[in-house]
Amino acid sequence: MFGYKGSKYGMLSRHFFDFAPFPEDPNKTLFKHCESWDGGLAFMFWSYSPVRSWLANLFREFNEDLKMAVEA
Repeated sequence: MFGYKGSKYGMLSRHFFDFAPFPEDPNKTLFKHCESWDGGLAFMFWSYSPVRSWLANLFREFNEDLKMAVEA
């Protein structure tokens, strides 16, 4: 597991990545990309927020690019 944290505009964000053996197949890896936010602007990242949707798509693209690079 590795990650980083930062703060801006009174908000603290934590980003981390976890690599673990895939439960059903030890030859595969389970990748988790996790985010959390705290502070006055954290409501912008709640599940129904358009910002959250935009960010989720951005991270999805990152994860897909990472998957392609690792599996190449």
